[in-house]
Parts: sequence; C-alpha cells; structure tokens
Amino acid sequence: MSVSLKHPSNGLIKKCPEGFSWTTFFFNMLVPLFRGQWSPAAIIFLTGGFAGLYYMFTLNKIYATELLEKGYRPADEVDYNKLAKMGIEFSDNNNSKNENVA
Repeated sequence: MSVSLKHPSNGLIKKCPEGFSWTTFFFNMLVPLFRGQWSPAAIIFLTGGFAGLYYMFTLNKIYATELLEKGYRPADEVDYNKLAKMGIEFSDNNNSKNENVA
C-alpha cells in the first residue's frame, strides 16, 4: 500500500510506500539513491550495509516526511488518514486537511 502526495503548485503526484521497506531489504543502498535521499544512502554505504537493517523499518516514513517538508500534501482524505496512521503529523498553512480533494 502507498500514500499519494501531491505538490500544490505543479500538481506532481508521488507515491510513498507505507510500512516495512521490502525494496530496501532486497536492494539496500540503491533505494535511497534512486529516491534522492543522500544521507541514508551514505550512512548505509559507510556502515557496510548494516544500517540498512534500521532503514528497512524507517526509510518509507523518512521519505514521506521529506516530501511533506518539500511542500507535498496528501492527495485526498484517505491519504491524509494513512499519514496519520504512520505517525506523521504536519501542519497545513490553510488550516484544512486537504485543499485538493478530487
């Protein structure tokens, strides 16, 4: 399952997986490299892949948080609830949960 995050200014939608990162389990450092997450990729590389054990459980949540910091917002109410279930809280400047409900 994944959460859809939409950027309000350009309409770009990114899918963010939920929970355990099976792709990190199988491909280790390549996942953060392809997502543009340079810090986790460097940490996994410098620890010889052992940090990948930690990032298997946290990388998807970190990725969603980074997208929210870049201005992305949940695409709809379901995605907003999925973020809350993941334990990710954010404040919307418009004091509404979602301004782009389809």
